[in-house]
Amino acid sequence: MDQKPRPQLRQVLRAKRSVLVIGSFLFSILLAFQAQANDLEVHGFLSQGYLKSTGNNYLAKTKIGSWEYSEAAINFATSVTDELSMGVQFFTRELGRLGNFKIDVDWAFGDYAYSDWLGFRVGRIKNPYGLYGEIQDFDIVRATVLLPQSVYYLAIRDLVVSFNGASLYGSVDLGDFGAFDYQLFGGGLVFDENNSMAYYFENEAYNPETGIQAFDMTEVTSKWCGGGALKYHTPLEGLLFNISGFLVNGNGKATMSPEITKTLETVDKKPEDWTEELTATFHNVLFWVGSAQYTYDDFVATTEYAGYVGTMQFSLAPVTPQAILNQHRWYAQFEYRFSDL
Repeated sequence: MDQKPRPQLRQVLRAKRSVLVIGSFLFSILLAFQAQANDLEVHGFLSQGYLKSTGNNYLAKTKIGSWEYSEAAINFATSVTDELSMGVQFFTRELGRLGNFKIDVDWAFGDYAYSDWLGFRVGRIKNPYGLYGEIQDFDIVRATVLLPQSVYYLAIRDLVVSFNGASLYGSVDLGDFGAFDYQLFGGGLVFDENNSMAYYFENEAYNPETGIQAFDMTEVTSKWCGGGALKYHTPLEGLLFNISGFLVNGNGKATMSPEITKTLETVDKKPEDWTEELTATFHNVLFWVGSAQYTYDDFVATTEYAGYVGTMQFSLAPVTPQAILNQHRWYAQFEYRFSDL
C-alpha cells in the first residue's frame, strides 16, 4: 500500500509544483504572444569557481579547496507592446550544501510601463535590495567575483533575491535638482527545499567548541513581506544615494539535536513538556540598506551600510529563549577599469 507523503514532503512538492507552474505559465505566455511581440530575447550565463580559504570554511569545504561553486541561468524576455513586456529566468547553482543544481524560477513577471513615473510588475519579482539586489546575478556589472559579503551574504540569498507579489515603480525628474527612482512592493517570499535560510540558521546553531549542532532546520516559510527602495540621482553627475528595505514575517520548524536532550537530562533541567520539535516565529524582521555611489569615467566608489533588526521567538523557552536580531554590516569598495577587455 502506498504511503502518504509526510507533511514536510508535501510542502516541498507543492513548492516545486508552484515553481514549475509559474515558470511554465510565463513561458507559455511568451510563446503565445510571440506572433504579436517584438523579438524574443534569449540570454544566459554559466560560471564555475574555485573557493580556497585559510582561516575557516566558507559555505563549503574551502580550507582544503572546493570546486562546489557553480551558477547557470537562462532567461527569455519579449515586448508584447510598447508598454507591456514579460520575461522569465531559470536559475541553478551549487555552493557547498546549497542549491545542488536544483532548477528554480529566479524571476518571472509581467511589466506594464504606464508612464515614466508609474509602472506595474506582477509575478516573481527581483528584490531591490541595496544597489545590486536586482542585478546580483549579472557578473558583468561588477569587478569582483563575489559581491561584498557583509551586505550580499550568499547564505541569505534566498531571503533577498526575489518574492512572489506585485510592485509599483517609476522615475520622477526634478530638473536641476536631479531625479528619483522609486519602488514599492508586497507579497511573500519563497523558500524551497535546501534553501539557504535553513542553512544559515543551522550554521548559527553550531557550537565549534563542543561540535554540537543544536538543531536542524526542516522548514522556513514566509507569511508576507513588503518594502521599497528610493534612489536619488543628485545634480552632481555620477553621484547617487539609495535607501532600500523590507519587512518579513514568517515561521520556521526545526528538530533539536539528541545531544541537547541528553545534556538537559544529565543536569536534570529537561522540562516536563519537552519535545524535540522546535518552532520559530519571526516578527517584523527588517532588512535595510543605505547606499552611496560615485562614478567618474572608469572610476567607481561605493559604500553600503546594512541593518538586520527584529525579534525571533522560539517555542522551547527557556532552553531556546526569544532572540533579538540586531546586526549591522558595511563595506567600502573602489574600482577602476583599465581596459574594456
